[in-house]
Amino acid sequence: FYTRLGSTVSRRVWAERAATPVSSRYVQALIELLSSVKRCGWKGMKDVYVDAATPIQQKLSLSESTSWETDEGLVSSDEGWNCWLGIVECMSVEWMTPSRSTVRALMDEGEGPPMLRDGCVVCRGVDWNGCNDDGRNDYDVEKAAFKEKHEAAKADPAEEKCADMEGKNPENDEKPSPTKKKNKRKIPHPKLPIGTVVSIEPWEGMPGLGRRVRWHRTGIEGIYRFGGDGGRFDLSHVDVNEKETKIRRRHPLPESSEQIMSRHGFGSRKKYNVLLRIRSIGKKQIVEEDEVEILHDGVLEWPDFGAGVQVDCCFHSDGAITVVERHLLFGSKDSGWEARFGQPSFIPGTTFVLSPTKETTRSDRGEDEGGSSLYEELLGSTSHLVKSLRNKEDGGKVRLTSEMRLWHRKNPHFVPVYTSAGREETVKLRGSPPLPLTFDNGYHAPSISISQNGRMATCEASEGRCTAFGSIGFTKGVHYWEVKLEHAEIGSVFIGVAEKPSGGSGTPSSATTELPRLSRWLGWGFVNFRATYSAGIERVYGSHSHNGDIIGVLLDCDAGRISFFYDGVKYGEHILNDLGCAFSNLSPFGFNADGCGSGGAGQGAPSGLDGGSRSSRFPANGAVRPRALWPVIGLRNADDRVTFTGKWMSSYGGDGISTLRNVISVDEILQKYDLSHTSATTHEEKVTEKTEMPKWFVKEAFSDYKAWINSKTLRTLTRGSAPIPLLFSGGLQAELDTSAFSCATASALLGLPFALLSGDKVEIKRSSGRILELSEIAEVLGTMNGRLFYRLISQKTEGGSLTEGGGRAWFWDESEVVDRGVTIIGKGKGLDIELPLIERFTCANNDLRIVYERGALVRSDLEIDVSESLGTIPFNAIIPNSDILDCRINSSGILRYKVIYGGLQGWISSRIRGGKEQVIVERVLKDKVIVANEGGVEVDINVQERIIFPEDASITWWKTFKEMMDIEPRTESMKQNFFTELVNDGVIPGLSMLESDSVLSCVLSALEDISPDFSFEEVFTALKFAHGQQDILMNKGEGKELSTVQNLMNQAAASILSCHDHLPTAESMVARASLLRALNTRVKLALPWLPVKPAQEGSALFGGLLGFGSSVNRVGRSSANDSDVKWVEVQSIASRVRKCRRLLISSVKLTFLDSVIGATTTPTPLSHDEYELPREVRTVHINRIKARRSNTSNKKKYAVFSQLKHEMRGWNGAWLRRGYVGEGHGGQKR
Repeated sequence: FYTRLGSTVSRRVWAERAATPVSSRYVQALIELLSSVKRCGWKGMKDVYVDAATPIQQKLSLSESTSWETDEGLVSSDEGWNCWLGIVECMSVEWMTPSRSTVRALMDEGEGPPMLRDGCVVCRGVDWNGCNDDGRNDYDVEKAAFKEKHEAAKADPAEEKCADMEGKNPENDEKPSPTKKKNKRKIPHPKLPIGTVVSIEPWEGMPGLGRRVRWHRTGIEGIYRFGGDGGRFDLSHVDVNEKETKIRRRHPLPESSEQIMSRHGFGSRKKYNVLLRIRSIGKKQIVEEDEVEILHDGVLEWPDFGAGVQVDCCFHSDGAITVVERHLLFGSKDSGWEARFGQPSFIPGTTFVLSPTKETTRSDRGEDEGGSSLYEELLGSTSHLVKSLRNKEDGGKVRLTSEMRLWHRKNPHFVPVYTSAGREETVKLRGSPPLPLTFDNGYHAPSISISQNGRMATCEASEGRCTAFGSIGFTKGVHYWEVKLEHAEIGSVFIGVAEKPSGGSGTPSSATTELPRLSRWLGWGFVNFRATYSAGIERVYGSHSHNGDIIGVLLDCDAGRISFFYDGVKYGEHILNDLGCAFSNLSPFGFNADGCGSGGAGQGAPSGLDGGSRSSRFPANGAVRPRALWPVIGLRNADDRVTFTGKWMSSYGGDGISTLRNVISVDEILQKYDLSHTSATTHEEKVTEKTEMPKWFVKEAFSDYKAWINSKTLRTLTRGSAPIPLLFSGGLQAELDTSAFSCATASALLGLPFALLSGDKVEIKRSSGRILELSEIAEVLGTMNGRLFYRLISQKTEGGSLTEGGGRAWFWDESEVVDRGVTIIGKGKGLDIELPLIERFTCANNDLRIVYERGALVRSDLEIDVSESLGTIPFNAIIPNSDILDCRINSSGILRYKVIYGGLQGWISSRIRGGKEQVIVERVLKDKVIVANEGGVEVDINVQERIIFPEDASITWWKTFKEMMDIEPRTESMKQNFFTELVNDGVIPGLSMLESDSVLSCVLSALEDISPDFSFEEVFTALKFAHGQQDILMNKGEGKELSTVQNLMNQAAASILSCHDHLPTAESMVARASLLRALNTRVKLALPWLPVKPAQEGSALFGGLLGFGSSVNRVGRSSANDSDVKWVEVQSIASRVRKCRRLLISSVKLTFLDSVIGATTTPTPLSHDEYELPREVRTVHINRIKARRSNTSNKKKYAVFSQLKHEMRGWNGAWLRRGYVGEGHGGQKR
């Protein structure tokens, strides 16, 4: 009976994902039912089956992980997933291309050919093999004889004469009688060579492509082709008269499988952009003595098909990678795959074996020239025989060959995670930044030109609005990218997302061979004229954008929302603002429940279904075939130019099944607490009941304990995070690595001569290609995927950017740190140790030659638009390597060199920007200078030591840093068995597990109020102080005074724990704190789905014998002894949440409250005049003088609140829950 319950609840959770953190009572009741059934012993939620509009949960083959949030894509980190971009090219099939069938048009009108089934009449068709089974030869003979007799009868002179005489007799003018007609002798027509279908038969193993026919003239019975051998038809379906002498109708031939596949794009050469996510955690296995393989889980996303496939990635010792497709995670399983597989359904098991190539096609992937790229290209192919298709030319099988290209970081480094029996078994793939986003060279309007690196789009003619698509699309997850306005007039640039137009018969865009009409703005987006645009409908939104401004695009495919982020300069002030949700209900999956798709962070935003109108209803069922949303830009005027910056992030996101499993897991933990409390209170004397927690939960807490004690991670929001914290897919939260080595590696990747470590305060003078008039103060946070993140902590402007999105973490690129764009304030934690520059910033062993005829223009700055011209280096001049000071890519994606020539010092470009992009300079090898060294060996002194990878530079830096800091090698970490003992011993004597952990939760809340990002050492020190071990602290600190923050934390912990005489050890309590941290991590994401109102408080059935719709604890006990009996106390999730509410840390409760308030606040549309208040923001007139001077009798009547009540008597509650940011408000939301 409950077999489908898990699937039903999962689909409903997925349907309501857009409204998170608000959920319906219906889904809460379903979760309550599922929990009750599971608590009764039902082993459900093992195999959950959902439709194509609902993604399924990943089945990870490697269970070892540091965080379940990173595994499920809710948090981005180096422990999570690496993102690789690639292309799969399906080659042309060697076969006779089928002709296009005209039956499709007839079928669309409802006039297609009927099915040729048993009992139907047929004759020989267009591909008849020439045999005489049907008796056609005899029929031809009889037909020829019939014609001769018929012609002879017409040419008989006696009959003609008789007819003439009868015609002259006036008595014979009347018409001949029917009797005379019947008496006239007729020549019989011959029988047609037709047959009757006896049955439908297979043809060469392919079902339904043959027909067994019995011929009427000969009586022969045989099997003939009807679509077999590549679309050959030996038969033709006909309708004949009763005498079988005349064909009344010849039905058209049906569309063969080959014609259908060809219509959907099969057989022609096509390219598909793919995105491969590889899980960082991998497992090492030894194949042979000298051969080791490393296995990783992965997800291969196919945006052109709107699908994602779970894959196994195997890294071989020779650098090759094997990618094997397993099963679909999302997308249509039974339709839409014709162009790739030659059949509508998906085929699992496709294997690609990719090997590194010598040269990478950097011109297509936005990388710099000269061999200094950090990325390499992997190339591999696969082929298979299409089962259901045949070549019409020879009837042979059709072979389809596909070629895959992936771009990833060169020489990936693997780091051991743990060892077992002295042997490394689990390894981690070091995170690396993904390739920059690029435009699709084959999918843009003719009036738009794309640069060679693919990152810049320029409008070459004023032919109206035109569109260019990005090279990668997104179907699932949360994604953020930035677009820079290089040159644009107000209202001439459109930035957003769109679906690729479909073919004429509803086929996906990937199946069509012709480029669709792109001379208009497609999709949903933002126009730099303070408006959103979709299907010709504009709506006031955001702010005006000018040249040099950055527009960030946040696409939440799961929740179906798109919002924008503004990073620009106005009147010399650096403004950073989250512009809020622009469109909702844009999920490629659709929403499989009526009314879903709105709410949450998109409250009040226009629906994307109808171009912005809010009046239409939402569809009640999801998309059968999900479609991808692609980054698009639209240009209108000549010389309009935009660029994809190198900054973008992507996360896989969550799903309904994993969300539901988390809710059930939280309820399982709360049941343990409830059981321990009930067992302890049943005894007259409270005793500590050691109820064992689930093993998976203790393991989770142990992982948190190890990460916490190392203190090398920091979780923070990024620009890709929505203003509402608790979203379904978690947004783009980042868990940063704060270790010194990772920060030094990221600094080397930026080309810094020093290392920026976590906690350093820096002064920022550059931002996204702009030189700031007023510098800003920022704090270095940590790294993720090789990027160095920071957070602004001070601005010398009054724009309020830090409160409206500017205070979120973001990362630098190499163009922002040049020429002291980032400088350390005071003494940095890196101890001013020199960090070697890697090869891509030094042009090692190369000189430069000017190859452009007009010479190279020298400018004063890395950025072209903000620099001045200093002079020109003549054609064919050679710049030696010693005069090349720097080499890096600017914010527009152009490779620039800082050189010294003829007294000039400035920057020159490698290519001309725009047009044909002629090459200005090229690298040439330095001349060899051979000398003998001390050992008498001849060496070239011009050859410098190569430092290719940033890890090599950070290793050199780390050696010096370790010696100066006197860092000791790490000792062996704690075992899980010992941690479990500490957890069991951490309960305060005399209290139940629930009561003890509630006290410890109060301690953590108090410490968090003092220091939100408290470390393990701070908590451990505070608990030791509360335990009365001050002397131990003084001995450990060697006489050092504690900081002010630590003293406050010590006092807070001591004040809460002072009422308990006997406390566990500090080690046990801090282990117990890890258990609480793990619980609160899960509860924070589960709270939107957990019911908080028990059933007996809202149902007449459980209202109690007295009829009160409340529990006995809320109403109050009476003096009667049977007062408790009159209420029905039903065990439920809500009752457990209420009983265990003190286990939740205050920050978790506040986060949930802030999210609900933000999601339910009524949005206020902006006014057309940005300096006027919108009409929805009402003005209330209060006479304060009259309120002050009123006498005692009229004081109540004229009081301020009385006047407010009188003015607002016609308002509803939604009018008071508004949020609005206007000009002159300093960025503060009113």
